[in-house]
Amino acid sequence: PLLDDAISEEDETFEVSVSGDTVAAGEAAEVAIISDEGFIELITESQSVSELADRVDVVARRRGGLPYSPTVTMSVSTGTADAADLAVYSSQVTFLRTAATVSFSVRVYDDPNHEGNEEAVVTIMDPSAGFELGGARQQRLIVVDNDTPGYAGEGFNQRATLFPARDGSV
Repeated sequence: PLLDDAISEEDETFEVSVSGDTVAAGEAAEVAIISDEGFIELITESQSVSELADRVDVVARRRGGLPYSPTVTMSVSTGTADAADLAVYSSQVTFLRTAATVSFSVRVYDDPNHEGNEEAVVTIMDPSAGFELGGARQQRLIVVDNDTPGYAGEGFNQRATLFPARDGSV
């Protein structure tokens, strides 16, 4: 008999061979024990996105626990990037019963400031019962600046009227 345990572990396999007159010699079958406990982790530890992008998807995957629909909280926090650069919030996401991955969208905002690349962090936490956090628990989001230094932006009127100073210089 198979005994259930509460240990989060990978799926396990073993081979079964049958001998006797009704089975051809050497035939074996592989049996898989699908773990009902599981791990949830982020697929990558770092991801870059342009300021021009409307959003970036952060993907979490699970290993094991396929008969269930686990949840995990995904949270965006600021680093050098702030709320002017991307949406900062937390949300609970749910895996479909047979889905190996789930996506969490982070809204990215284009601003007119040349500030160089900026960073934020997405963290997963609080997996539902029967699941543990696996490998990557945080993902660094790098928001790649698209602004040119010294460029005033679209619609800026480059014509200027210069008035002489009192000493006659312009």
